[in-house]
Amino acid sequence: MPLLGTRAAGSGKGFGFGGGFGPPIDFQYLVVAGGGASVGSGGAAGGGGGGGYRTSFPGGTAITLVGGENPITIGTGGTGENSYSPNSANPGNDSSLVGDNFTIDATGGGGGAAAVVGGDFPTSPGNPGQPGGSGGGIGSSGGFDGVGGSGNAGGYSPPEGNPAGNNADSPPNFGGGGGGGAGAPGNNGVASGGGDGGAGLANSISGSPVTYAGGGGASTYQGGNAGSGGTGGGGNARVSFPGGIIGLPGTDGLGGGAGGGDGTKETPGGSPIPGNTASGGDGVIILRCPGTDGARVTVTPGTNTKTTLPGGDVVCTFTVSGTLKIA
Repeated sequence: MPLLGTRAAGSGKGFGFGGGFGPPIDFQYLVVAGGGASVGSGGAAGGGGGGGYRTSFPGGTAITLVGGENPITIGTGGTGENSYSPNSANPGNDSSLVGDNFTIDATGGGGGAAAVVGGDFPTSPGNPGQPGGSGGGIGSSGGFDGVGGSGNAGGYSPPEGNPAGNNADSPPNFGGGGGGGAGAPGNNGVASGGGDGGAGLANSISGSPVTYAGGGGASTYQGGNAGSGGTGGGGNARVSFPGGIIGLPGTDGLGGGAGGGDGTKETPGGSPIPGNTASGGDGVIILRCPGTDGARVTVTPGTNTKTTLPGGDVVCTFTVSGTLKIA
């Protein structure tokens, strides 16, 4: 269905309308941040949280962008850690859309936590999962109960994401907690396996339904059932691969959290052995405007795209940071 604009008062301020450009344009938006990474672990590792998810489509209030250059920042996924320190993987990075007198942010997903803080497995407690747009899951090595990272770190209404799952302090496999997703919390680990990542949310702003910001699955200790990534780009945990066992990365352009890895364990002499881990998926920003205004819109750099839907609306998709220019 073509969009009908809902232009806000005062939208002609600043360097836009009246500064050599045409009138402001109303856009519906989807802003998704980068997903959280996972960390290699001697026991079970938590899944990375999905990137924060914020949207006006369908049926929400459009934003108004004035003429000139409007900066777009795409949050990249967090980078996986292959060591004991830090004990949680890197969070995803924030995505943002900056207008003349407002900013719309989405918070990067929380990094998944390793099983242990230090010393030989399994004597030490785990590190909590990180907060984020959606929270990162907590690892498990036995001997403690752990809580997953909280979601909606930006404090938005409606919330941008959900918390991660908790771990399982139960043998034989001490499952870690799955990363939270935009549509659902991460699942708790159980005695026999890691929790699945929380589901993302579907959105049709691009012209067809796509699911974004799923959480990563959590891994287990010594076998067991590895958690699956949530729909919307969440990575599966603990997948056999030449050279070791890895967690799969979150999907770029969807803001998925990474699946929990395996393999970091301190040797008796105190030297860490690198684990196998994965990065979160990069985020995305999509803007949609009426076709009558679309001819005045350009996007840069060329990696980003501008398309016209069958109904006439124009969709601008940013997978890397750039600029939306209105003539």
